[in-house]
Amino acid sequence: MTAYKVKSVHASSSRDICNYLTHDERAIGYAYNHCLEKDMYERAVYQQLDEARSALGGTLAYGSQEVPTSYHLIISPLKDDCVSTEEILDYTITLLNLYVPDFSAFVVVHDDNENNIRHAHVVLNNVSVSRAERNGGMRASYALPVSREHEFSRTRSRLAAERGWHAYTHEGVLVDAETWFMLDAHHE
Repeated sequence: MTAYKVKSVHASSSRDICNYLTHDERAIGYAYNHCLEKDMYERAVYQQLDEARSALGGTLAYGSQEVPTSYHLIISPLKDDCVSTEEILDYTITLLNLYVPDFSAFVVVHDDNENNIRHAHVVLNNVSVSRAERNGGMRASYALPVSREHEFSRTRSRLAAERGWHAYTHEGVLVDAETWFMLDAHHE
C-alpha cells in the first residue's frame, strides 16, 4: 500500500517546486501527464504548467481567497514492497488517470530518504486541460474530489495489491496482496 499525502499547496509558479524536485541529480525517474520534458517551443515543464493554468483561468482568485495553483503530492510504497522506479511511475500515472485524467502533472521519482524507498512526487496543476475548469470540489489538504476519498483509498489498496504490494483492508489492517484479495472478495 502506498502512503499518500499533500506535501504543499502552491499559489504561484510551479518553477520552484519543479526545480526543487529535480536539482542535484537526485531524480531517478520522470513521467508527464499533459505536459512534456520540453515542448515544441523548448519550454520547461514548469513553464508549460504555468502557461496552461494561466490560459485556462486557473490563476483567478475565488473572491478574496488565494487560489492553489498546484499541489505537491507524495506517493510512497512500503519498504518491504521493494518497488522499482518503473513500478512506482506506473502506479502513480494509473492513479492520476483514474482520478484527475485531464489535469497536467509532472511526476518525479526519488530514493533519497532514510531507507532508500523509491517514492513519487507529483506536481499537479489545478485546472482541467479538456474542460478548462478548476478542480472544483477538491480540498487543498487532499487534492482530490472530497466525495471520493473513501473510493480513492480503496483504489490505492486495490492497485497496490494488483502489483503484489501490501494493502490495507476495509478495516484498515495492513495485509499482503493475497490476503487482501481474499478479504476483498468476502467484503463485496
